[in-house]
Amino acid sequence: MAISYKPQLQYVDFQDLTEQIQFQSTEGKIWLGEKRMLLMQLSALAAFRREMVNTIGIERAKGFFLRLGYQSGLRDAELARKLRPHCSELDIFLAGPQLHSLTGMVKVVPIEIDIDQETGGFYGELDWIDSFEVEICQTELGQMDEPVCWSLLGYACAYTSSFMGRQIIFREVSCRGCGDEKCHIVGKPAEEWDDAEEFTQYFKADPMIEELYDLQSQVSSLRSSLEKQQGQYYGIGQSASYNKVCRMIDKAALGKVSVLLLGETGVGKEVIARSVHLRSERAEQPFIAVNCAAIPPDLIEAELFGVEKGATLAQTSPGRGGLNAPMAAPYSWTR
Repeated sequence: MAISYKPQLQYVDFQDLTEQIQFQSTEGKIWLGEKRMLLMQLSALAAFRREMVNTIGIERAKGFFLRLGYQSGLRDAELARKLRPHCSELDIFLAGPQLHSLTGMVKVVPIEIDIDQETGGFYGELDWIDSFEVEICQTELGQMDEPVCWSLLGYACAYTSSFMGRQIIFREVSCRGCGDEKCHIVGKPAEEWDDAEEFTQYFKADPMIEELYDLQSQVSSLRSSLEKQQGQYYGIGQSASYNKVCRMIDKAALGKVSVLLLGETGVGKEVIARSVHLRSERAEQPFIAVNCAAIPPDLIEAELFGVEKGATLAQTSPGRGGLNAPMAAPYSWTR
C-alpha cells in the first residue's frame, strides 16, 4: 500500500521518544532506549572535524563521517519499529527525523514522502534547519565548495534503507554550508541515481594503513635504487682522473678568465661548468646555459663575446640564382 505525506500533516507526539531518554547521573550514563548516548560540546566536535580534514583530506573525512552517521541510522531504524509497532508506516518512518531533532542534530521538516512497501518504492524530500554540521563548518572550516552535512546524510541513507529493506540513497542537493539558502535532501532507490555506485564507495571502509604500507614499499625501493646508483659512481668519485678534474675546477673557479670545456656529448660538460660557477665569486649570480649549436656561425662571436658600442646589425638578402646558387651570409656586422 502506498502512503504519501502532505505538508499539512503533522508529526505524532514526541512523547514516546522523549520517554526513552534516561539519565543515570550517578553511573555516568545517558540512555536513549537501549542506546548509550553522550552529551558533547559542539566546539569539541568542530575541532575534531577540522583535525580530520587537515589530517586525511576532505574526501576521506567525508567518508568517515558518512559511515559514522550510517551506523547511527541503522540503530534508530530498529528503535523506531520497536517504539511504534501499531502506528502507520509513515508515522514509524517519521520517528527517524524526530529522533534527529530530539538528539539536537538538526530540525527536520518533511516536504514530501511517498512510501510503497509492496513495491519497494520510495521518494522523500526534507529540509534540514539549523544543522549542527553547518554550524561546525562555519566556525572551524569556513564556507565549503560542496554540501557539508555528512553524518546527517549517512544517517538518512541508513535509516531509510533499513526501514524499506532496500538501498535508499539520499543526496543533499542544497546546503547552507556551501552558500545555499537552505539544506535540502532528496532520497530515492539507489538505481534511480546516476552516480549511485560512486557515492556508495563512501560507505566502504577505506583504511589508510594499506596506502601507508604501499608508500613505505615505494620509498624502500627508491632508497635501494639510489644506493645502487651511488655504488655505481663510487669508483668514479675515487679515481685519480676524477680527483684531478675536481682540483682543476677549484683552481679555475678562483680566476676571472673564461674556461673552455671540451668533450663528447653526454660526458658532463654542463655539470662541470655549473660546478665552476658555484665555486666562483659569481655563485650568487644566475647561471645561463646556451646551446651554441643553435646560434648561426656568423653570430656566435657577437652572442658569446658581445660587440663594440655603436655597432648596428645589417641583414642581407639571399642570392637570386635558384636553389643551387651561392647564398650571401644571412647577417653581417658593420660600424
